[in-house]
Amino acid sequence: MAHSAVHFSLGMLVGSAIALPSLLKAWRAGAKLAGRFRVWMLLSATLGVWAVVPGVLRCAGLSDPVCDGWWMNIFLFYPAINAASSGGVIWGTAAILAAFALQYGLLLAALARANGSRFGNWPGADGTPRLWSGPLP
Repeated sequence: MAHSAVHFSLGMLVGSAIALPSLLKAWRAGAKLAGRFRVWMLLSATLGVWAVVPGVLRCAGLSDPVCDGWWMNIFLFYPAINAASSGGVIWGTAAILAAFALQYGLLLAALARANGSRFGNWPGADGTPRLWSGPLP
């Protein structure tokens, strides 16, 4: 049986595969990115949680034949992955960390882009951090 980290990382990967192309297309077009970042992060986290639902049901007391039935493949192929691999706590956790690092890194790059500088340009010329584009309060 694969570790839940493997299932969660698969959900994050599927969410990223769905939402990231739209984000990158908007980035290249110079459009606003906040909504697309929100969709990407929420979709990848939601699909990660969706992928571990059968494991949560198993921990809640549902029997193994029910949790490993073919009908549970709706949860991002949970029984198929369990049949194909076992363990995976190390590389599953590494994949989750890589996905979060990608999200964080692109978010920081988007903040730098919104700030008008390639490298973030903060602190600003007047010494204040420039994480926003409007006037200071």
